[in-house]
Amino acid sequence: MITYLVDTNLILRFLLNDNLKQAQTTRLLISNAQEGKCIYYLSILLFVEAVFVLMRLYGFSKKETSDALLAIVDFPSIVIEKKNIVRTALEWLPLTSVSFIDLLLAAEAKETVKTLVTFDKKLKHFASARV
Repeated sequence: MITYLVDTNLILRFLLNDNLKQAQTTRLLISNAQEGKCIYYLSILLFVEAVFVLMRLYGFSKKETSDALLAIVDFPSIVIEKKNIVRTALEWLPLTSVSFIDLLLAAEAKETVKTLVTFDKKLKHFASARV
């Protein structure tokens, strides 16, 4: 079975539906994965870029961004690098002014039972929070 590495633009077209042809193609690709025809792999970097683009270029709030990307994380037919870490960071995103990248670090520290070394007091809070 073929595994495809997905670019951020596919996910953005799916979420934004701003290019109907590309959004339709993305829906077909996701359908193929759901039918077991292929595997789609999403890198953690895709989520970093998607958060940035949705918030900075499209004006999404942290809550809107979190909700939209959590819907993608929950697709059972898509493989996501460090899925639990991505999910936790997205869940935390609307709760703080801490950047998404820092939230990923805090979530990884929690998930891997490592101590996060940082001067950022807000980030320390998330790194020690219960997942």
